Amino acid sequence: MPAVKALELADHLAQGDLKPVYALVGDDAPLISESVSLLRQAVDRPEFPGSSIRDLEDPPAPSAVFDELRTLPFMGTPGVRLVIVRAGDQFMADHGEAILTYLEKPSPTGVLVLCHRPPDDRKGRQAETDAAANEQADKEKKAAKLAKELTKVIGRIGMVVDCARATWASAKDWLREKARAEGKTFTPAAADALVEAAGADPVALRGELEKLIAFVGDERTVTERDVEDVVPQSRSRSIFELSDAIARSDAARALALGERLLLRGEGPEEIIAFLARQTRRLAQVKMMLDGGATEKQIAREMFKGRDFAARKEVAAARRLTDEWFARQTAVLAEADVYAKTTSVQAKEQGVWISALLARLCQ
Repeated sequence: MPAVKALELADHLAQGDLKPVYALVGDDAPLISESVSLLRQAVDRPEFPGSSIRDLEDPPAPSAVFDELRTLPFMGTPGVRLVIVRAGDQFMADHGEAILTYLEKPSPTGVLVLCHRPPDDRKGRQAETDAAANEQADKEKKAAKLAKELTKVIGRIGMVVDCARATWASAKDWLREKARAEGKTFTPAAADALVEAAGADPVALRGELEKLIAFVGDERTVTERDVEDVVPQSRSRSIFELSDAIARSDAARALALGERLLLRGEGPEEIIAFLARQTRRLAQVKMMLDGGATEKQIAREMFKGRDFAARKEVAAARRLTDEWFARQTAVLAEADVYAKTTSVQAKEQGVWISALLARLCQ
């Protein structure tokens, strides 16, 4: 079967149809950890009193894995033997043939979970150009080929879970789909606001969606105002702080906040989108000021009467010139095109975002 997005794993497990093997494939460690937690919860249930869970951090011996999987549940009671191999890359590379043999006839009461990070193709190509590293490159190439074969087999008899970092767009698509299933519709601004507040985190999004559905009651449409009334804005505050640092040309503060956002799991596209949205908001405040609006009027019309929030935005807008807004818009538009058309590797994201923030602070 085709790969399932990590955001959709909970829905699959809710159906109660556990597969004999799952490959959690991707580079998003929090998503992999969350997927493992969901699988543990699916096994550790009252109706499965005979279940056991082995969570192996270090590369295990094949016997430690397959003997456990083939062992019947305790005292013949209903249950599942769940074996999680965290070092799935190494286990697949060292014991791929043994895994394939096991999967020809997997245990009916065993569930194998392999955590797998795909190799960096560029790293492999670079190694192959270095004569001293040819042997290692060949070994890695064979391991990658075997891992690909294993993934195909797992996809046929089990499930491959895509744990690549969820994008803002994929999170919004998932959100709209789940809302439709509940008879609700998100306005575009509401979807933006919820993903901005909760991030592309399946647990956080699901929890906030449930709260919003209960909050709107019989109303079919979820609005941005509903999101602002229900969902904590902790992540939005980080963006506001970053935007404020840029407006004050405080490069040191902006770089520190950018690094914090990356560590929380934000990517270049999300950070650019947040900054563009905040820049447009500041531009609107400036237009109202230039049109003669008072701070109280701006607070009422744009900040739902929150005077403190309006005061900060008005103070920032008064400092900024039309030339500043034009430059920020151009730089962010250029960065947005680059982020969407170029694959920025995870290890390069920090350098790339730092360079962008430094440029915005000039």
